[in-house]
This record gives sequence, structure tokens and C-alpha cells, in this order.
Amino acid sequence: MSKYKSVQRAYLFWALSIFGLLGFHRLYLRKRKTAVVWMITLGLFGIGAVADFIFLNWLVKRYNMIQKLKELQKEILSTEQWREELARKQKYEEAAYNRDKEKLLKREMARLRLKLKLGREVERE
Repeated sequence: MSKYKSVQRAYLFWALSIFGLLGFHRLYLRKRKTAVVWMITLGLFGIGAVADFIFLNWLVKRYNMIQKLKELQKEILSTEQWREELARKQKYEEAAYNRDKEKLLKREMARLRLKLKLGREVERE
């Protein structure tokens, strides 16, 4: 199963859960606690189900951005470890390349975090 979620599939789960009342779309997005609340209260008495229909696209994008941040963090850690290993072996040119790669990854992480914080698209410079 892909770690990124699809907007179309989220809307399909929304429709299959009696138009959001049962919260299957929230389970799909790994929001287990709110999914249980949706199941118990029938989508917060229908209000939450309607709100989810409006905001589902944003919820999926937010989930995918968080997954991308996790990937970048793992890649930064592996690049750091590899750079340190290269420095120990006195392969300084390759270590410098990995340091530059690490800087680029950290910039991308900062851009994604800003995007998440602002809740909207941030243009690349």
C-alpha cells in the first residue's frame, strides 16, 4: 500500500461511509481517534461529515506533506551518517557533496514545515 493517500479514494471512503457519517475516510487518513468519534456521533451529528466533504482535499494534502517530511527526515539522517563515514575514511570531496545534499534536504524540510504551518501552498524561489 502506498504511503501517500489519494483524494479520489478519500472521497470514495467518504461516500461509502454514508456520506461521511461513519468516518471511514478518517480511518483511511489514519485519524483513528476522530474516526471513532465520527462513528459514535454519526459525523458529529452530520456537521462534521459535511465539513469533511469541504475540507477532505486539504486533509489529504496535509497527510501527504507529513509523510514527505518523515521521508526527508530519514534521508537527512542517512546522509549525515554517510557523510560522517566518508570523513572518517578521509574522502573529503564526497563528504562535502553529502554535506551540500544535507543542506538542500533541510531547506526542503523547512519549506514543507512552513507550508504545513500556513496551511497553503508556498512558492519555490
